[in-house]
Amino acid sequence: MALSEEEAVLVKPLGLLTAKPIIYATNVSEDDLAAGNAYCEEVAALAESEGAGTVRISARWRPS
Repeated sequence: MALSEEEAVLVKPLGLLTAKPIIYATNVSEDDLAAGNAYCEEVAALAESEGAGTVRISARWRPS
């Protein structure tokens, strides 16, 4: 929903999640971290079409 500047100022203190910027994260192998892969490119294209950002991470979860 598009808001006027005045409306945006009024709703800002509410901290609405839907008013926050969107960022997509792609979890890739360490080998793909620098250059990405086909999946990263697909996500980046989607993000660009929505005016969102992207970030690549390489995270591994190991149960204790």
